[in-house]
Amino acid sequence: MSLASDLKQRYPEFSTWDNATINAQVSVWPCYFGGQYSDCNREIILNLVAHLLTVDSGGAAAMPTATSRTVGSVSESYAQQSDSTNLAAFFGATKYGQRYLFLTQTRAAGRAFFV
Repeated sequence: MSLASDLKQRYPEFSTWDNATINAQVSVWPCYFGGQYSDCNREIILNLVAHLLTVDSGGAAAMPTATSRTVGSVSESYAQQSDSTNLAAFFGATKYGQRYLFLTQTRAAGRAFFV
């Protein structure tokens, strides 16, 4: 099976999407994740591709963290975010990205412990 077919089977919400749209993201996932598309990595990569598709389709938008707000004469300030916060905001914008972070973070912790 192809990654596009696997994605449609794993997440029925993408079953009506055309393969060309899905394959556009399939070609870039290695830039985000360095593993091979096999066995345990399959779930990680499917969540990553689903996240990228959702973000690119306008289905999610990360909001900056407001640090202060004034209503009279309208004023608002935003916190400058660190790289790790930006990463969490980007992947935290969708349920797929949240799963991707969880799967990759727990694996990294496991590897560090057992190595």
